[in-house]
Amino acid sequence: MIGIPPKGWSTEKFQQALKGRGIEISAYFSKYTNTAFFNSKDTSRKKKAAIDLNLVMIPYETIVELITGVETKDLALEK
Repeated sequence: MIGIPPKGWSTEKFQQALKGRGIEISAYFSKYTNTAFFNSKDTSRKKKAAIDLNLVMIPYETIVELITGVETKDLALEK
């Protein structure tokens, strides 16, 4: 999942809010986009944090589909 915090949040505030809820972050895109990649562990905790922090959570598959214009199930068939 990719997490996007509410508008106006600094990267530091976002990191602290996630760490305070025990959420592990795999990597950040950058401080300019203020977006986090989440690993696939502990989904229930992430869902609760997303609701508590009012995050927008986007599945990786959706991003791939938006960028490529191809549904991920179709990409899997091409392999």
